[in-house]
Amino acid sequence: MFKIVIFLLSIVFTNGLKLQPGDKYTIEWDNTRNTLINIGLDININGSWISHTEDNSDFLSVILDNEIGKYEWDIPSELSTYWKEDSRISVVDMVRNNIIIEEHFNFYGLTFKYIQDTTFNSTLNIKWETNIDKNMSISLLNDQIAYLIDEKFIGNSYQWNLPTLPEGDYFIQIDEFKSNEFHISE
Repeated sequence: MFKIVIFLLSIVFTNGLKLQPGDKYTIEWDNTRNTLINIGLDININGSWISHTEDNSDFLSVILDNEIGKYEWDIPSELSTYWKEDSRISVVDMVRNNIIIEEHFNFYGLTFKYIQDTTFNSTLNIKWETNIDKNMSISLLNDQIAYLIDEKFIGNSYQWNLPTLPEGDYFIQIDEFKSNEFHISE
């Protein structure tokens, strides 16, 4: 007669956690076992959990001694493009192949609707989708001009009557997110 004992500690956080690309996030776990752990990031794209980009670069894959007990992750700003996708971080005991922690979350992000070329003294319609629920600053920018349109705006669209500006190529910036480039002419 034999006994099989399986130890699996899995903690899943699904409390609406959102992570800000460009910030730091601390991942902590129970460090009492003598083992190696792997920390990995997966993003659910079209129903499949993907751990790397098209060029096979891992989103996040780190192997550490378990005794450390935490890892401070500098979240790449490029991950904001995955803001509509579900994501998860897993901390896995590599010796026992057990999941120690699994955290589910979303990244903060914003996607602009295409902005058409326009003319001076017309109304510029700016629209976007986002999961950011805080005040945002909206600016019009190009190589020579940084024009603050609104400093504390909440919502998903903004209409702005364009003043007379130098003719040229511009883009809209909402916080750190930039729109497509568009042309303003007379």
